[in-house]
Amino acid sequence: MDSNTQYAVENQERVRFGLIQDKFNKIGKKVNESVARFEKRNRVTTTTIILMLGVAISYYLIQFVLNLIPFIGWIFSSFIGIYSWLTFYTWTSIKGWGMSDSIKKFIVSKILPAIGCVGLFNFGPEITLGVVFTLLIVKSEDFIYNTTKGRMDKEVIKEGVAFFNLFRKI
Repeated sequence: MDSNTQYAVENQERVRFGLIQDKFNKIGKKVNESVARFEKRNRVTTTTIILMLGVAISYYLIQFVLNLIPFIGWIFSSFIGIYSWLTFYTWTSIKGWGMSDSIKKFIVSKILPAIGCVGLFNFGPEITLGVVFTLLIVKSEDFIYNTTKGRMDKEVIKEGVAFFNLFRKI
């Protein structure tokens, strides 16, 4: 290998190392910024838990009673299922919980309520289960956020993913 080729290879390695170091510095800045603006997060209060579970159980009991009536009850039960889904969709949207961010949230917010909207299949407490899972997901996100003191922001995670994707290109 001649000296020009060797110099070009070494120069490329320095550039790659510089890019990696720059990305590392950006991630460090983002982490420090997120720590500086950290506020303890508690999006689910005891009052919210009691109200959401109370409403979900009420919808379930109404559906249970309507399912005992053949045909007409099944149709009305479907309407109750649709109305309950709209209620909790609006409630979580107002709270800003964004229930379609991940696959587990998608299943809880879309699949379980879809089962509850079909008259013959809504014999179980799928609405109540959906509410319980939603509350658990949001509480666990808040716990992770609070224990890491805000270092697990979406921006930092995106920057970290981009950083590791840089390694794939190398």
